[in-house]
Amino acid sequence: VRGLVLLNPWVRTVDGIARTTLKHYYRSRLFDSSLWRKVAAGHFDARSALRAMFGLLRRAFVSGPGTGQASLPQRMHQSLSLFTGQMLIVLSGADLTAREFSDLAESAPEWRSLLAEARCMRHEMAAADHTFSRREWRDQVAALTADWVRSW
Repeated sequence: VRGLVLLNPWVRTVDGIARTTLKHYYRSRLFDSSLWRKVAAGHFDARSALRAMFGLLRRAFVSGPGTGQASLPQRMHQSLSLFTGQMLIVLSGADLTAREFSDLAESAPEWRSLLAEARCMRHEMAAADHTFSRREWRDQVAALTADWVRSW
């Protein structure tokens, strides 16, 4: 194997997805006019929304007991560090899984270092969803992958 293409790499942890949801979903939701229309019309369940948000805050910032095993992001980083081939990472802009990976990659020095290596190329498709469900997005991924393979 000379190269890996990773689409929206899964580095899910309970605290990681909670932080990602708070940062990328709730922050944008505050500026969503449909939310404020629901509030104005009396169709917004504030109690449930606050319960959900505080549950996410608790998971995001209060760690539970460890299992003694390295986390998925740690194991993935170790495996990708040991891999000596080329890597192409394609991220969807409209996907929390991709956002969780991006947040991890930006916040953890070991990930920043790995992804800064010349053998690693990262590409974001801003409008794409998690599964690249539109034909144009799938065609872009295919073309990007073909160009990337030809480049080595």
